[in-house]
Amino acid sequence: MSYFRAVATDLDGTLAYHDEVDPEVIEALREIRTRGIRTVLVTGRILAELRQVFPTLEDEFDLVVAENGGVLSGPTGVRPLSSPVDPDLAQALTRRDVPIRVGRVLLACGAGCEEAVAEEVRRSGYELQLVRNRGALMVLPPGVNKGTGVMEALGDLGISRHSTVALGDAENDHSLLAACELAVAVADAVFPLQQHADVVLEKAGAEGVTEFLRGSLFLGDERALSPRWQLKLGRCMDGDDGAFIPASQVNVLVSGGTVSGKSYLAGLAAEQLAAMGYSVAVLDLEGDHAHLASLRGVLGFSHGRLPDPEDLPGLLTHRFSSVVLDLSLEPLEEKRAYARRVLTVLLRLRKTMGLPHWVVLEEAHHVLTDPHFAQEVLSDPVRGLFLVSWRPVDLPEAAWNRIDVLAAMCGREAAAGGTPEIMAHVSGKSPETMAELLEGTNPGEFLLLNRDVPDRGVRRCRMGERRTNHIRHWRKYADAALPPGRGFFFHRPEPHAEPAQASNLREFVHILAVTDPDTILHHADRSDFSRWIRTTVQDAWLASVVASTEEEVRADGDIDTARRQILDAIRFRYGA
Repeated sequence: MSYFRAVATDLDGTLAYHDEVDPEVIEALREIRTRGIRTVLVTGRILAELRQVFPTLEDEFDLVVAENGGVLSGPTGVRPLSSPVDPDLAQALTRRDVPIRVGRVLLACGAGCEEAVAEEVRRSGYELQLVRNRGALMVLPPGVNKGTGVMEALGDLGISRHSTVALGDAENDHSLLAACELAVAVADAVFPLQQHADVVLEKAGAEGVTEFLRGSLFLGDERALSPRWQLKLGRCMDGDDGAFIPASQVNVLVSGGTVSGKSYLAGLAAEQLAAMGYSVAVLDLEGDHAHLASLRGVLGFSHGRLPDPEDLPGLLTHRFSSVVLDLSLEPLEEKRAYARRVLTVLLRLRKTMGLPHWVVLEEAHHVLTDPHFAQEVLSDPVRGLFLVSWRPVDLPEAAWNRIDVLAAMCGREAAAGGTPEIMAHVSGKSPETMAELLEGTNPGEFLLLNRDVPDRGVRRCRMGERRTNHIRHWRKYADAALPPGRGFFFHRPEPHAEPAQASNLREFVHILAVTDPDTILHHADRSDFSRWIRTTVQDAWLASVVASTEEEVRADGDIDTARRQILDAIRFRYGA
């Protein structure tokens, strides 16, 4: 199955020469449409002129973007995508004997008239752009180009730009190729376009396009990874370059011990993917990613309002949204069952719409336990799985074999759970060698392995900065009951007083707000508050803030200020 769900192609020089379209390329377009792949023609031609020369061509495409992005034509009719160039300019050019052609939006003429056109545009005072297309010149409103036009067309089709291939040959195709996931230039394309394309075909024009549409790269037997779309996970420490990985068509595993930064790194990737317009579904088993819902286009759901898995296609296909499903308050078996139902629905959606582009699966070893189910999930040719696990040893062999990129975290228990073993599996080196490399890392660092670039070896990297807050297991500590004996016990200083127990941060806030000053002073003197937050909640930032407050109250005895500062810090951090 191809990763791509749509093809957006230029006409002249790409499919057609001298007003003739190669019948073989039309047949290739028909073939991909029978497989459910949508097609968009993107041309600089005026629609009426296009229909005169190619009266049946529109029937071969789902939509036609004409006038260099100014007009969209399809089954529901024709609609301009911009206000037209002011007719006064056309009249002024006609008076100067410039052979101008008027479309619904643009004006067109030969490139040899560029000096006269530029002069009249300056004289008019209008904000317009002049766009060359080999021997032709177009006058367009500002901001109108093939890229904006294809984005409108894809929006109507419900196909993401990141599921689309663009093909072109000329100067006015730059924006078209830049708008789509994979940029393809035919062999005889103008040199600047070839320089900016992800793929340059071996053959020219329609012959090259036909071969591409029938070839292994487009059909999914090979992968084309665009260097224009990459995730930066941090900085490599063996140089100044970034720790980049492809933003599509790879499977990623983040492995390492607890409190090593696995979820932080996964959230960093999800932030960037959402910002680039990829559709991401985050299955958050431990409540690490709720803050991603503060980003534009990301919808967050948690206990009591989790959607039915069958409703997810409607959510994800609406503006190619992303979702975060916080399962942290659900019992483990219910988490597993719900996550498996979600994955089944998402696999089905990918086959038809190519969405979501990514699935982030926290605690993957809890969900991909059944080898047959794991094989089904991991055999998806679209890839785009971001697995997070501190127990990769519990993942089936199918998972190990389908990992393209591995980020092995350092920190406590870095070698536990099979991390050195899966590093060895991906790199081809021994587990002992990988364990030694892990031992040489520091907090905030990870080792990056990429199967697609084996010559780079294992790279030592430092994690990048997040845009959103990351609080480990934040909802579990805020709302869920901690295991017996792990809560905070508010002890009064006098003997035999019954302690009040807080089983999570929300209860801690409630009790702290009303407890007597002597109890607060008793615990502050012993640094009990910060110790509990550091060891049980495992939030080093909050623990340091509370520790400073405890130190202040020991110095000045101001209980009311201490109470307020601790409450404010927890509410800021957790909303408790």
